[in-house]
Amino acid sequence: MSLVENKSVSAFIDPAIAVLVLSNLGALLAAIHYEWNVFELIFLFWLETAIIGFFSIIKLIHTAKLLALFFAPFFLLHFGGFMYGHLIFVVSFFGGDTFFNPTIPLLINHIELVLYPTLGLFVSHLFSFVHNYLGKREYEKQNFMHYFMYPYPRIIVMHLTIIFGGILIQFLGPIYGLILLTVLKVTADIKTHLLAHQLKESKMSLAIDALSNKLTRQKKSL
Repeated sequence: MSLVENKSVSAFIDPAIAVLVLSNLGALLAAIHYEWNVFELIFLFWLETAIIGFFSIIKLIHTAKLLALFFAPFFLLHFGGFMYGHLIFVVSFFGGDTFFNPTIPLLINHIELVLYPTLGLFVSHLFSFVHNYLGKREYEKQNFMHYFMYPYPRIIVMHLTIIFGGILIQFLGPIYGLILLTVLKVTADIKTHLLAHQLKESKMSLAIDALSNKLTRQKKSL
């Protein structure tokens, strides 16, 4: 078996991927059982973006040390603005009446509907954090700018999948649409997970590392 094949096999028996798939399947089962509409499933995935940001800033603070005093607040503002803008888009595109009355009680009501699947996704990312970042000591292999930059391409890929999948739901109907949307989203999750934790030689990872190294050198030269 070749080195590439060995990497592929080891990637797909990665327990973090197994937990990721199970957490998403749990969300799909909840969506079917409770007859969610497309907004509720996409809102759940928006909440997962917040979870990704939460673990990203922990990694950033851990690796940046004193520099985190500047970069952590900047990340919160920039990432928070990205999150807010995307929420407005998701609500306006899929929220129906919620768009015309986007009050906090309405959003809280949606959070209550997706609470347990959200906890499942949180556990999935927590497991990946413990298994990969702490267990495999990934923090020794990357500088802090890598963790600052890496969430963005992952989130963009995930949300493009969600947006186009959500459009397909309008044509396929709720059940088949929710299944297709979940399959597309899980596929994107696995791909980006492999890029983050397994395939460091990928073009995406190399580009992010080059940019992060450049920004680090510029910071040191100031």
